[in-house]
Amino acid sequence: KAVQQQVKDLFESIGNPQNGPTRKSNKIADHQGIRYLKFIDPEATSTDVGIFFPHDRLPSLVFNTKEAYRTMAVQSLVNAMMNSRFSDIASLPDSPFLYSQCTDEKYLVAASKEALGIVALSKEGKAHDTFKTLMTEIRRAYLHGFSCTEMGRARSFLNSYIDNQLKEKENLKRNDYIDIFVDHFL
Repeated sequence: KAVQQQVKDLFESIGNPQNGPTRKSNKIADHQGIRYLKFIDPEATSTDVGIFFPHDRLPSLVFNTKEAYRTMAVQSLVNAMMNSRFSDIASLPDSPFLYSQCTDEKYLVAASKEALGIVALSKEGKAHDTFKTLMTEIRRAYLHGFSCTEMGRARSFLNSYIDNQLKEKENLKRNDYIDIFVDHFL
């Protein structure tokens, strides 16, 4: 609350322009089935494969509730467990990709949507195999969930991350706060 008040105090005197532009929110309609897009940039030096599963954002009314915290914790655990699986696959000599990351965050420019996103850096000529491998792991997680060992590793990782964030809170730079404020208020 104190930080929120400081932000208000800092920007309150500026005010909004009388005929200023209105913030437009892009709506992404729900759809059935799978939609995909393949595009090739001849100037690109690498091949990325991205898979996105859009879903509605939590309403802003529940952001600071136990429900929101629980949702965020579950998303973080799933991301950590998927990232661990993808890291294990990437370390194999016959892996079709060099690196992959799973996140659940804002979906492109749509204020009303978030997306579970998996992006991988494919090895040369292995984009199709990368896509198949990622989808296989996503389906495996969907059908069978995660093991107790995976959950334990993810919990340990997240607990360590949170502990480190708390220890470093006095060392946050201004840009770190800006990112936090933008994510929270916009």
